[in-house]
Amino acid sequence: MLVINYEGKTKTYDTADQFLGRQILEVPDFEDYTEISSVTLDDKPIELEDKTMLGLYNYLHDQKNNK
Repeated sequence: MLVINYEGKTKTYDTADQFLGRQILEVPDFEDYTEISSVTLDDKPIELEDKTMLGLYNYLHDQKNNK
């Protein structure tokens, strides 16, 4: 489960792939510049250099492609 905390709110996705898929839609769930306060994947924190939705997207996309 992917849990994103941003701007005092929380959004949960069943999988990282679900988030990736939603972000490439014509109208994504989040604007790229939305700032993230924290994010966990399967209860493990993810440390991002770029703490935006675009940074999270790039991180997850890179992780998926490096497997």
